[in-house]
This record gives sequence, C-alpha cells and structure tokens, in this order.
Amino acid sequence: MFGNRIKTLRKENNMSQKDLSKILGVTDRSIGYYETEERVPPQDILQKLADFFNTSVDYILGRTNIKTSLVRELEPDLCEAFQLLSQANGKLSKNDKKLMTDLIRTFVQNKKSN
Repeated sequence: MFGNRIKTLRKENNMSQKDLSKILGVTDRSIGYYETEERVPPQDILQKLADFFNTSVDYILGRTNIKTSLVRELEPDLCEAFQLLSQANGKLSKNDKKLMTDLIRTFVQNKKSN
C-alpha cells in the first residue's frame, strides 16, 4: 500500500522519481524501491515524505485514508499536543484515547463550521 501512496503523491505533484529523490536526499533508485515496496523507507524519510506532501506518515503507510492533516491546517499548536499524546501512548487507556478522539473531532467540526 505505501508504495502506491508514494507513487500517487509524487505523480499528483507532477514529479519524477529523480525530482523526489533530490528533495529527500536519497537516490532515484531508492524511490523506485519504495514505490515497488521492495524496501520500506526509514522513519526519517517517511517523515520527510509526509512533510513535503502535507500528509501524515499514517496516510503514507495506509493506516488511514485521511490524506491531509486537518489539525495542521486549523491550528499548528495542536501538532505539539498530538506529539505529547503520542509520547504517552502506552499510558493511555482505550477509554482515554476515545475521549481524546471525540474531543478533537468535535473541535475540528466546530472550526470547520465557523
């Protein structure tokens, strides 16, 4: 799945593998390997891809179908809050995670309607 996502994002931005490789600081052959899923991009490359294409690592890896980060678009300070939450990942109960998700969903919906 991640290979198709990388290829689609690259093509949507009218980029060649060589163009993308220069931005990421890898070889164009590496981009080919990622797109054919012969190799998994390391975490730092995944993050560079997500940042460049204004999406998330989760989207690239196929963990979500939400392409853009509404949080980044609505409030940059919330990114820091998400990072803090992710650091506490092992300490949050299933109920805690649901409450946080509901709270954020409500916040985003309110922002979109204003």
